[in-house]
Amino acid sequence: MVTDYQSCRLGESAETIALESSAEHCAAALALATQATRSMHIFSHQLDRRVYDQKPFIEALTQLALRSPQCQVSILVRDTNDMIHNGHRLIEAMRRVPSRMQLRKVHQDYISTTEEFVVADETGLLLRRLATRYEGSVNFSARKEARERVKFFNEVWRPSESDPKLKHLSI
Repeated sequence: MVTDYQSCRLGESAETIALESSAEHCAAALALATQATRSMHIFSHQLDRRVYDQKPFIEALTQLALRSPQCQVSILVRDTNDMIHNGHRLIEAMRRVPSRMQLRKVHQDYISTTEEFVVADETGLLLRRLATRYEGSVNFSARKEARERVKFFNEVWRPSESDPKLKHLSI
């Protein structure tokens, strides 16, 4: 059953909510994206279409990126093959605001990382300990854990690079 995550408040709702399906992950990610005011960090194995290739989610990320020059959407993806072969709405959105929406392919040194996460404003955290399964959780006020994930994200971001194959795709 999908919870109404829109009633959760970023920075206020400290309850950890269990997630068990792609629909729950999609709804939770959308709620984080619509409430974020400064940043989104997404660390994903392949940007699962059922979660991240949904029009409302893409629109929320785009609106965040357009909000102000200080807003940033940063995405790290371990495997870009599905995006390259089948396209992804996120690619077109990134073309609209390339300076504030960036995607990099995870550096080889971090390829064995098993978890997947989304962090909103270094406060809200959606987490799957095993990226290949939908068992996970979301907490809209998990500052300590969220900041730890952002620290790890930045560590991986530095040596990671854009995938040149994504630049040539047309959607």
